[in-house]
Amino acid sequence: MTDIFISYRREDSADATGRISDHLYSEFGQDNIFKDIDTIPLGLDFRELIDREVGRCEVFLAIIGPDWLDARDKNGETRLEQNGDFIRIEVESALKRGIPLVPVLIGGATMPTEEQLPRGLKKLAFRNATPVRADQSFEGDMNRLVSGIKQLKTVSVEDKPGSRQQDFEPQEKPETITRRGRLSGILFAIAGLLGIFWLVQYEPTGKNESSIVQQQDVAIPIVATEIDTEDNKAEVKKLLAKARQQIDSSRLTIPLGDNALETIRQTQQLEPNNTVVSSMLDEIVDLYVELAEAAEAKNNFETATGFLDKARLVNTNSARREKLVQAGHRVQKKRADKDNLNARVLSGEIRKALALARRQIDENNLSLPAGNNALETLLPIQKADPSNTAASAMLDEILDRFIEMAENAQDSQDFDKASFYIEKAMAIETDSIKLKQALQSMDGALN
Repeated sequence: MTDIFISYRREDSADATGRISDHLYSEFGQDNIFKDIDTIPLGLDFRELIDREVGRCEVFLAIIGPDWLDARDKNGETRLEQNGDFIRIEVESALKRGIPLVPVLIGGATMPTEEQLPRGLKKLAFRNATPVRADQSFEGDMNRLVSGIKQLKTVSVEDKPGSRQQDFEPQEKPETITRRGRLSGILFAIAGLLGIFWLVQYEPTGKNESSIVQQQDVAIPIVATEIDTEDNKAEVKKLLAKARQQIDSSRLTIPLGDNALETIRQTQQLEPNNTVVSSMLDEIVDLYVELAEAAEAKNNFETATGFLDKARLVNTNSARREKLVQAGHRVQKKRADKDNLNARVLSGEIRKALALARRQIDENNLSLPAGNNALETLLPIQKADPSNTAASAMLDEILDRFIEMAENAQDSQDFDKASFYIEKAMAIETDSIKLKQALQSMDGALN
């Protein structure tokens, strides 16, 4: 059974989740933590798969960043309102099963209210949350989170979800009764699933770092049995040679059934303290970091983040974890710098467009000729930046001019021309008080 399930939205909290995961790995071990279910094998119902994986965990962590509630898809629709949103499915499943659910607030995020949450998630608003801040408070916040998780994992439970502890209260010490019995015996280990490796794959293909393969790994069942010592050594040697070949051919975590990480995990079951295994894990991390740095150099920050996420999931030494944390912070800063640069470029383009619109208005090119008029220049600005006051003021100015021309035409009894200018004005703003007054005046003149 997976101890901890981490639910997070990549674009909202990938870097912070990576840092939190690193800390939890050192406390609970990577094999006891489930993270990343972004890809689903072909033909599987992802709703059933997510529900099954959530049902295997003892504690569910919902990482909530500033954009968790309002994240939108490419069509501008709120993701959390969509029935097929992974995050919604994961959290709904945890709530339905009664699994202890801890909202972890990052980046200054606050808990959503019941009214803000869609049906099926409203109970989340009443779960006791804990913040994890990125400043000097991080260690203290993480210690509190770890303490709370340990208490949740050791409370007395029955084999049904409804009896599980619901709230996250690390200040109280519930009586601890060991949840699972331990089996001992010569070379006898826990049979069945020992770790779930559902990873978003950013795998090198031997060409360059932009050749990304996305495939989902599945649980690797390891059953330890009594075997002869010499056979054991021979099998370890065989597996190490196989892992070496897989690393050299860049089969780090895919394809399924033929990748270095699976082979290394099998080797660890036979010989947990093998130093060659440790060095191979470090090598995989280093390869992913190199790929991330290459992607970072080309400003492919999403790809770089994917490689770093993958590297974090390899159980390795503390020096490598620190290296990953530093690389993650660097990528995050460069991505923010790029976003700021894009914003400045957009701001510069808007300033140029506003200057052009000013000239077009002064030349009375309000809506004609096509391709060189103020309306065509200003409407895209208003759409891109609705709060731009300069664009709004110019549109109001054009509106007033059309109304003025309509009134002059009406005074001259040229109602066709007056109607023409009114229609032009209505294309800009239908709720203008001046426009409504002009329409009433024209209606009175016609009647």
